[in-house]
Amino acid sequence: MEMDRNPDPDFDFLQNGSSKRHRLLRPACLSKIFIGVLALVLFILLIVALSSGKKKTVIDISNCLYPLGGRAPFGGHMEPEKRMTSKRCEKVFDEYIKDENSQYWTDTEVTIRNARKYLLEGEDDSPTKYSAMVVFDIDETVLSNLEEISAAGYGRRNDETWKKWVTEARAPAIPASLKFFKDLRKNGFSISFLTGRHERDRKSTEKNLEASGYGTKCTDEPPPLGELCYHKLILRKKDDHRDAIIYKSEERGDLSKNFTIVASVGDQWSDLLGENRPIGVFKMPNPFYYIP
Repeated sequence: MEMDRNPDPDFDFLQNGSSKRHRLLRPACLSKIFIGVLALVLFILLIVALSSGKKKTVIDISNCLYPLGGRAPFGGHMEPEKRMTSKRCEKVFDEYIKDENSQYWTDTEVTIRNARKYLLEGEDDSPTKYSAMVVFDIDETVLSNLEEISAAGYGRRNDETWKKWVTEARAPAIPASLKFFKDLRKNGFSISFLTGRHERDRKSTEKNLEASGYGTKCTDEPPPLGELCYHKLILRKKDDHRDAIIYKSEERGDLSKNFTIVASVGDQWSDLLGENRPIGVFKMPNPFYYIP
């Protein structure tokens, strides 16, 4: 029996596959395929490049504004350092502190707002106000050294430049901190300043605190309600080389003999952690330097 010479057209490829393959491989078709594949590859490479660029920018900025600061730590207090902040971070810092409406000042307000809620707006279950003490650090906590820091290109300040700046006693108050200090005094809280500055800087530090609105050392104990004064200004002794976290922990221990420390405010974690710390700790922004 002779087979049908007109098979189902759906199976034409069995007989005509060879000719169809030849038609698909014509130069014009190959060119179109090549162009399409090339365009797809280029598109994918473009997406990858853009994604990589965005990711790098985020990493750079987060490194600049890292809460421990952008510089290498030294034991206890700041020492001269050759390494300077990167040019990219300088630009980020310039933007961060550029004027009174910049993000830096907003960040200081956020910290103080949280401290205010904790101490002044909650239920008053603290001990007698006079015996309740709030401990403040000074630099980048109640006084701002941004003028000196930015003038140095955000690099590690050297000893001579820092001494000159402290001696001039013209660091301005951080507005949110000053208002908080006044409100604490109106409510009868005792205040002490615990700083990494040295004893040689006592007179200039006292002068700067008074000139910027924090008053002087209290002459009466307890002082009149609302009087702008502080219980104690604690500075490092000449040969004190303890790490800041140890130095401040031990000094808080001494204060705790006569007061109940209800909160600490500082720009370094070493201001806030360690032994004899209160429950309320409030970290001020400072990406510029780190003190362990």
